[in-house]
Amino acid sequence: MSKKAGTEFSAIKSGTIESVRIIEDGPARSVVEAVFAYGKSFICQRYKLPKNGTEIELEIRVNWNEKDKMLKISVPTLGRDCKYIGQVAYGIADLPNNGDEAVAQKWAAVVSKKDNIALTCINNGVYGSDFSRNGLRLTLLRSPAYSAHPDSVDGTIYMPPDRYTPRIDQGERVFRFWFNGGKARQRLEKIDRQALVKNEKPFALSFFPSGKGKKPKPLAVLSDDVVQITTIKQAESSNDLIVRLFEPTGR
Repeated sequence: MSKKAGTEFSAIKSGTIESVRIIEDGPARSVVEAVFAYGKSFICQRYKLPKNGTEIELEIRVNWNEKDKMLKISVPTLGRDCKYIGQVAYGIADLPNNGDEAVAQKWAAVVSKKDNIALTCINNGVYGSDFSRNGLRLTLLRSPAYSAHPDSVDGTIYMPPDRYTPRIDQGERVFRFWFNGGKARQRLEKIDRQALVKNEKPFALSFFPSGKGKKPKPLAVLSDDVVQITTIKQAESSNDLIVRLFEPTGR
């Protein structure tokens, strides 16, 4: 976006600003903001770069006004003989690496066993993506018309030609992704719990304890950094507790 257009979109009244700018640079992180235009739509992206660690957060705020289009974000990848995997219920599944649309849950990863590296991506509710030798593409939204069904004979899409037809995914949408890279085994051992932290945030309570007394012991403690507790319940026929554990790496 040009400087003038970017300033207008950003609602800046005093002077003009660059369309790519550093808006935060402190001891913990730097934040780069960039604004883009496409057709009648606008995008504000923020790249949150840590001063310590390797996890990069990407926040995408989309004002989408296009019709009958799909929006993806493309992420170039390195590595040889890469495979594409993603989280499914209680496990990991191999995903297509030929550019076909794929579905995963809280995270997906591009893994190169030959180079022993992995790029992981945590999402906060965006499940569609595709991967090929051109890189990883994350599906943000699509804007077809509601109930625009194809003809059963020739596949033509029929919509009323004399009136307004609403589209899906119009207006403002906010997406967040967390990218991290490193040794393949290390990333795959950590990604499941990291995705839980991003997707299942704890409840916030307004509570001000005195700080006196003994700290209560937790119900259960795991000594392993990979294994997770998924269920603790009382047995139906006794007072025993049933504990279900999940090991996400397949080892």
